[in-house]
Amino acid sequence: MKMNFRARKAFTLIEIMAASAIMSGIVVLVLILTSNVLNTWTSASSRLQSFFDGGVVGSIIQEDLESMFVRKDGNIWFTVNYPPTPVGMLSGRSNFEMTPMRPPELMFFSRTSYRPLFTFQNNTKITLPGNLCAIKYQIAVKNPFLDSTGNYSEDEMQNNAFYGIYRAVIDSRSTMTEVIPTVAEASANNIFALSDMWERGKSSILAEDGSFKQGVELNKWALSPENLLTMNLIDFRLTFAVTYPNPEAGEFQQGANVPKYKVAYIPPGVPFTVGDTISVSQDGIAEIYEYTDRGKSHGTVDPDALGRGYISSIDVSMVFISEQGAREMRALMKSGNMTEEKFKDLATRYGSKAISKTIELVSEPQE
Repeated sequence: MKMNFRARKAFTLIEIMAASAIMSGIVVLVLILTSNVLNTWTSASSRLQSFFDGGVVGSIIQEDLESMFVRKDGNIWFTVNYPPTPVGMLSGRSNFEMTPMRPPELMFFSRTSYRPLFTFQNNTKITLPGNLCAIKYQIAVKNPFLDSTGNYSEDEMQNNAFYGIYRAVIDSRSTMTEVIPTVAEASANNIFALSDMWERGKSSILAEDGSFKQGVELNKWALSPENLLTMNLIDFRLTFAVTYPNPEAGEFQQGANVPKYKVAYIPPGVPFTVGDTISVSQDGIAEIYEYTDRGKSHGTVDPDALGRGYISSIDVSMVFISEQGAREMRALMKSGNMTEEKFKDLATRYGSKAISKTIELVSEPQE
């Protein structure tokens, strides 16, 4: 019996190659779409995290500054200073430079609600008397889990050091019994007495376990892990509006409506103190500006009149970098390959838009 076998038809090499090419194209397309979705999600998530961090930090700063205490009694109650050396790649001295700005060190006294409230004696919880606390805000480059050495250059050499903002609050008891007397004693001859106290002074500090530690070096403690607010803040700027008596208000000008007060603006980069008067260096006076009929005007503010004024509002501006940008920046810092241009490039690609907040201070200092 004769049997017929039908030949089995198979794919040709050309067909297999064509199918493989089509499949590869589909896989690549899916990967591209997936990558785009992940990048979009990561970018959106980073922006949301930046806005969240900025909102939290801004709210705390607002609470502290709205509760700020200033009295015209000869003591220094408020100081804005700028570090003499760069903080990481933040080295600019003027708001008009293209170089990343040095961040301010903000020091003042406040009746803030975000303060240490209790101590313990013989296992008994005791409420601390008073509510006035000394506060310092500062940006530093250091490992957030390690204590500060007191030397900012050495802190920057710590493993995984990165930009973070720190908020140090001295409890009300230590503020009244140690900090204020120290500042008051030095204020007569030193307008930066408050800054010097934070940089070189010591004080009792309420530890996290509720006990008091005596003779703590404040420059180290201010950057301790317990005082970290948040990481990845790479730009922090403060602009102060000062309302001051108009020197021309007493002059008679027929038909002219001369305002009793004028407003000047102290830009980022200008250190100053507030005590009996607002004290700004001569170099700083040249950068202070006001708005006239001809627009922004520099160097026209009378320093004596400005000194009799008071801070009426503060503009706070913050820029955060995403986690992906922070990883790339850390890698460059660790390898020693970070440059100003690379810093600015990463800040442009991964930094948030400036998160701004205006804090209104409606009351004049007490006499």
